[in-house]
Amino acid sequence: MENKTNVGTNRSGIKMSPIDSDALLEVTEMTVPTSPGDATALNTIRADYIADADGLGAVPPPLTVRGAASSAIAGLTGHHASVLIDKLGERLAFERGGVRLYDAFIGKLEMLQGARKGGSNGDGWPPMATVRSFREQELAHAHLLADALEKLGADPTAQTPCANLTGMTNMGLMQAMSDPRTNLAQSLQVLLMAEVADGEGWSGLIALAKDAGQSDLARHFSRALAEEERHTTSVRTWYRDAVAQDASVAPTRH
Repeated sequence: MENKTNVGTNRSGIKMSPIDSDALLEVTEMTVPTSPGDATALNTIRADYIADADGLGAVPPPLTVRGAASSAIAGLTGHHASVLIDKLGERLAFERGGVRLYDAFIGKLEMLQGARKGGSNGDGWPPMATVRSFREQELAHAHLLADALEKLGADPTAQTPCANLTGMTNMGLMQAMSDPRTNLAQSLQVLLMAEVADGEGWSGLIALAKDAGQSDLARHFSRALAEEERHTTSVRTWYRDAVAQDASVAPTRH
């Protein structure tokens, strides 16, 4: 796997084969919708599936009847309890995914550095010690969330609806990071996507905790958000440096 963007053989574009492209265009003319850009037929099918769907799941009740009465969750009103538990489960799922994402990135970074002469960590590459510290902070955030769920009388191992959704989105990030073809800049782009989304998730959770009267949780989460913001700033810098380095050395193949 090369750590740069090259110009070379790429047959994915339709203009690579004008003769075959004519045949492909004939098919598109046969399937032109009545009104170009009209997705009514497709949306009708989607509507049928949506009507029959049961949703992504449900938020489980507190672990015991006694726990429901004595836990902090008993003081929450309206839908605050179920929504807070759901969003805590979502963040826990995302932080677990973040740990795995950093593990995959660390493995790729080690391989790329080992392939360079002397395994140097210069030229603006992400400092391995810093990357590892970010990974440990992601793990600490996961423990923080698990503890918060337990204190509220909830089960941190349960997959809430939003945790289910996060699991699906995490899969795409992990697939991109684990792809042996993605280079340093591309891997950092994936990591940046995760960190930006992570910060937004923590901001929303802090607001929800405050609304639910969980000021202690909100304070802990604010510290986690501050760490995530440092992650985002660093990863964004590494990504931009990697793209700039790529642009300065990328050769042209004939």
